[in-house]
Amino acid sequence: MKAGRVNGRSITTPRSQRGVVLLIALIMLVAMTLAGIGMMRSVDTGSMIAGNLAFRHATSQASDAGTSTGFNALMTIANSANTADKPILNFNNGQLCANVPGATAAVCNPLAAGFNGNIQFPGYSSTPLLACEVTRTCALATDYTWWTVAANWAAAPTITVLDPTNGATIATVSYLIHRMCPAQGLPSQVPSCQLFTQPETGCSHGGVPLPCTSTSVFYRITSRSVGARNTITYAQSLALISQ
Repeated sequence: MKAGRVNGRSITTPRSQRGVVLLIALIMLVAMTLAGIGMMRSVDTGSMIAGNLAFRHATSQASDAGTSTGFNALMTIANSANTADKPILNFNNGQLCANVPGATAAVCNPLAAGFNGNIQFPGYSSTPLLACEVTRTCALATDYTWWTVAANWAAAPTITVLDPTNGATIATVSYLIHRMCPAQGLPSQVPSCQLFTQPETGCSHGGVPLPCTSTSVFYRITSRSVGARNTITYAQSLALISQ
């Protein structure tokens, strides 16, 4: 306090305030605000990561539908009661049905509307684009047929996987089927047509013998699943089929 005189009387006045406490309070308030914002962002990030993992898991499960659909389409021809249908697998989608005389399978019915005498087996190819896919020696990932979306997935068969509880769309799934041969034609006439096959030891994968014969061929089924937030997963399976 500061003393003084007014009209002969002694008075006391307060000292001037410097505002140090207010400054400290403001600093603490800013620090607490930043801490709160940081905690909120941390919680939001954790929730986003958990959600993305859930979406990825859902699309991974949905890709099984593409694998199953592709396998069933392949086996419809491979197990056809008409032996003339099996040579369809030696050719690509869109090639002439005249290459497989006597075929009665639905994918090669030149009398059907819109077929125009061509094989209608969407997503199927008797050989990948590059032979290195068969031997798994491609230098770049983009060399693999299934990798390039624009060139190989645009016309692939597509199915929609729905949630059985509410009917909501879980994912859109497409599939491609490649016969693991470096060229078209009969497997017996195409060198290295049997994946993992060594003529000296028979048919094996990683040294493990497989139940295949000289007419056995591997088919690769690749499933691409696109789910929420543009979550994309791939799944691949190999089917061993004897022609």
